[in-house]
Amino acid sequence: MARLLGDFGLWGPLREFHAGGRALWGTCAGAILLAREVEGAPPQFGGHQDSLGLLDVNVRRNAFGRQVDSFCVPLAVDGLEAPFEALFIRAPVLTDLGPDVQPLAEHAGQVVMVRQGRVLASAFHPELTLDARIHALFLDLVRETLQQPASTT
Repeated sequence: MARLLGDFGLWGPLREFHAGGRALWGTCAGAILLAREVEGAPPQFGGHQDSLGLLDVNVRRNAFGRQVDSFCVPLAVDGLEAPFEALFIRAPVLTDLGPDVQPLAEHAGQVVMVRQGRVLASAFHPELTLDARIHALFLDLVRETLQQPASTT
């Protein structure tokens, strides 16, 4: 994904979208792309992976194992009344959260969902379930941003 963002010149437009006051949500690899720093980049990247740096967290890739280690687990998520059945596939964890980052969910003592202002990130895949509650949380965030005047920076 990072390579494609470079190949198609999308790093700048994504940063501009965010700077314009719009909301972003990254799931799994998308959370990795949003992070300030990435651990565990593949050797073909020379141990470094580019990211947008829009979320003040460190992300550790594949923290729960390889694809064959994928799992589904009920997860308590701030803002939801009942647990969310979260699907983890080669999921990262979010560490070294900055002071403005709010943890929203944890699994096995690891942070797996956060919000910082108008940026949401989840290590799991809500889009692969029939439960739309986390999508609804994001839509609330989008509505909040639409009610605010656009930034000129």
